Amino acid sequence: MSHVPDSVVKTLPKKPLNAYFKFRGERLTHYKDDEDRVKKVKDEWDTMDAKERAKLEAEYKESLEDYKKEMELWKAKHGVSDEDLKAIKGKDKENKKAEKSKGSKRGPTYKQDLEAGYNKELEAWKASVKKWLEENKYELSIDQFLALYKKDAKAKKNKKYESEDD
Repeated sequence: MSHVPDSVVKTLPKKPLNAYFKFRGERLTHYKDDEDRVKKVKDEWDTMDAKERAKLEAEYKESLEDYKKEMELWKAKHGVSDEDLKAIKGKDKENKKAEKSKGSKRGPTYKQDLEAGYNKELEAWKASVKKWLEENKYELSIDQFLALYKKDAKAKKNKKYESEDD
């Protein structure tokens, strides 16, 4: 497999949107301020006249054929094999997954903020418990203390349920 430069990969033709997504993209602009705009567009699509839908499907098939021709020309021009193309597309998917896992470009997500805050609080709590254990000369590690704490919490929870049954 030959290496394909990034400058060549950037010129890769884009596959056209299917009929529904093209319709959806055009129609969403008509409902800019509506919270249910996606649902309304979907309802429009579902209730669309069969002739109109067939026209959109035909346009998609035509643009797909153009894309396939353009892709063949691109592969021939740049000497890219089908195997190279699969590798490029696979690499692109991996890059997109990696970008998603990094989080938003604007910073961490709300969930990530919560987890970070929780982890900071947990670490602070563990440090204070460890200090307390040392000051009171308890021969327990923080892990042993946590195990006892969890066991005690579970026992209290079970006791609470038992008392509710009475």
